[in-house]
Amino acid sequence: MTKVDKLNQQVEATRREMYAAYEQNPNDPYVLQLSQSLDHLLNELTHALNEHPRNNISRNL
Repeated sequence: MTKVDKLNQQVEATRREMYAAYEQNPNDPYVLQLSQSLDHLLNELTHALNEHPRNNISRNL
């Protein structure tokens, strides 16, 4: 599994967790914490995709 694949999995898991937390209590500070974690993961993913453009299939479409 590549770094990009791992980051994609982490992004999706964090996104699901954030949505679940939001549905329980939109004002919970944990939602903000998850949102910030998701932002960080998305930045890492963007960086990884820019380092290895061959891993980014959508760029080739």
